Parts: sequence; structure tokens; C-alpha cells
Amino acid sequence: RAPWASAWAKSKKGSGLALVGSILRCEGSALSKNDLDRANRASEAMRSALRKAGIRNSFARAFCSITMSQATSMAVQMAGIGAMRPNCFLIALPKEAQLCAMSDAEREDFVCSLKTVISARMTLMVL
Repeated sequence: RAPWASAWAKSKKGSGLALVGSILRCEGSALSKNDLDRANRASEAMRSALRKAGIRNSFARAFCSITMSQATSMAVQMAGIGAMRPNCFLIALPKEAQLCAMSDAEREDFVCSLKTVISARMTLMVL
């Protein structure tokens, strides 16, 4: 179940172009084959969710990064081409238990991700 896919389908009535990305944390301090395999599986799961939601014009890709803010910065800068550049960025708010388990550095990294999207003048949507 992918609430982001059904929200997109309802808001756009299946029209428009959806560029969907997912950020996975690297398991170590560098990218590994296992990280790439996880990213490929996540990409395929997102493509499947988009098809099930009836969204035809879409691209989905998951990628790994050591920090969320680094990945957010990459995603904001790399997504789209010219006029087909996305204007919205959807990010999941960590659940209360996840927030409590985060270190101060991880919380700061999350806030830095939000600031990155705002600095790029994109609409920030929090799920």
C-alpha cells in the first residue's frame, strides 16, 4: 500500500508527470552491492505502486546515501529537465517512536533536508 501514489492519482486525476524517488540509507560508510540491490528492489516496488494507482506517466528510482540531507540535496538538484522539473517534494515525517530513537545529529539531518527543499523553492508536502 502506497498512500503517496493514491494521493498523487487523486490530486492529478492520473495526468501530469510523476518523478518518484526514495532515499535509502547506506548500510556502511560507502555504497555496497547490497545497497544497490536494495535500491533496485525499492525502485521496482515504487513502479508497481504507480501502476496500481493508475499513474502511467511516471519514473521511479530509489537511491542510497549516507545521510538524508545529502540524498535530498541530490534529488532536488537532479530531478527533471527544464520545464519538466518537479515543483513539489513529498517527505514522510518520522513517527513519534522513530523521532524518539533518533540522535540529535539525525534530527538535525532531517531538518536540514526540509531546509534544502524550501531553499530550492519547491512545495514541501509532509506525509
